[in-house]
Parts: sequence; structure tokens; C-alpha cells
Amino acid sequence: MIRAVLPVVGPAFRIGVQPLDETHWLVVSNALEAYRAEKAHLMASLPNEVFAAEPDSWDAQAEALSQVAGFTQARLGFVIPPCPADEPPLQHAARFIEDDLVLMRNGATGWRLAAGSLCFPSSWRLREKFTLPLDQVHAPVPAFGTGTRNAAIISRMFDNLAPGQPVIRANWSIYPDDALHHPSSEGEHVRRFDPSLPIIAQGFFRSERQTLLKLPQSGDILFTIRIGVEPLAETVKRGDGLALADVLSALTPEERAYKGMSEALEPLVAELRAAR
Repeated sequence: MIRAVLPVVGPAFRIGVQPLDETHWLVVSNALEAYRAEKAHLMASLPNEVFAAEPDSWDAQAEALSQVAGFTQARLGFVIPPCPADEPPLQHAARFIEDDLVLMRNGATGWRLAAGSLCFPSSWRLREKFTLPLDQVHAPVPAFGTGTRNAAIISRMFDNLAPGQPVIRANWSIYPDDALHHPSSEGEHVRRFDPSLPIIAQGFFRSERQTLLKLPQSGDILFTIRIGVEPLAETVKRGDGLALADVLSALTPEERAYKGMSEALEPLVAELRAAR
């Protein structure tokens, strides 16, 4: 099991992003080699599921690789080797860090998903979102689909990003297992826990550290997603149980369903409040 969590506490569907000191754009943990090994396995065994790219995205991918490689060498202390001629540059960059990497490109339909190396999705599939504009990518998220105020806010945020200045946001979910590769978005989206056991004893808290960086040359946006997983018991032990209970209690019915927590939410909230 990979325990590499950056705690996430706050509103479940916060749109707002925060400026990020560029020296902290990417982070790594002592689980880096485990992430790399899992990515290498998925890239070899499920190549068409974990990578997709529009044919004309190669130059932007190379720019993204240059950004990542420059940062890892200058800030994280390791060198990414040259990209083989037969490997997409975005995938090459992603295989050496903990983050997944997605390129967003502006066009006639707005910002769309133009390329992605996505080994560790949280209940979505790259091929289902590939080439879709942002509002359709976010269609399953309550109040974020086409025509919503939130969709307009996100589009403006993408438009207004300053090249070279990263921003950061967070997301979270709760799963009954610690798998990093979680593409299922249909039946398995519902979190199914053993009713005979406390949810805290069998659940896992999954954090997402997300950053956005507008690339100076192409103008594409590099979206990074770093997943962390830890047992819920560790979340409680760290002192974040009550904050998590408050966040869960504030979810609307639609948000509970989207998070897959319609059935498990009330029992988990009761456990979290009793565990202080």
C-alpha cells in the first residue's frame, strides 16, 4: 500500500484556486519509487487506457516535458533521462514523477482535453474524456456541467492563467480499498463497505493535489494530479476526523451520490464524530 497523503480539508467542490510558489510546483514523497513502478506496469499493460493524445500535441508535450525535467533537476534533485523517439513526451515526463499529467488546449469549443498520461484516475476514464471540452469533462459533477455558473467560472480561470505561474487546488474521495488505479465510473462508483465492520476500519482517504500551469510557448495548460492514499484510521489519528465529518455532512444529496457515498455517509459521519 502506498501511503503518501497531503491532507485535504475544506469544501468538497471548491472551484477557487490559490497561487502556488513556483518552487513548490511538484512534490515527491518517500513513495516515489513505488509510484514509478506502478506507472511503468500500467503503461506496459494498459497503454491505450492510460495515455491518449491528439496528433498535433507533440510540441506542447515536449514543452511540458521540458518544464517537468527542468523542475525535477533544479528542485527535486533528480534528472529525467532523454525521451526515447518512440515515446510520447508527456508520458515520458509522467513516468518519473508521482503526478499524472494532462494537457488542456483552447479552441473553438473552449478548453479541451488534448493529451493525457493518466495512470491513477479517481473514478473516470481518460478515453471517455479525451478531446471533450471542459464543461463536458465536468458533466458528471453536480452544478459543473454545460451552461452552469461554475463551468463559466472555470473557463474564465483557464483563460486568465498567467503563463509560468502555477496555481493549486485540492480534491478528495473515500474508497473501500487503497488502489491507485481507479477508473471505474459506473457501478463501482458507489462505495460498498462491509456493513458488519466500522467504515473507519476498512475505508481509505484519497487526496488529490492538483496544479495548473499555462505553458509559455504553446499556451496549453498542464494539469497535474498527484494522488495520495491512507487508511481512514490514519486520517482520524492525525486529528482530521471531525473536519472530514463536517465536510461530509455539508454535501448535498447530489454531491453525496457523485462521491459514491449516499449509503455510507451517515454511518461514517457518526463514526468520525464518536472517534475524537
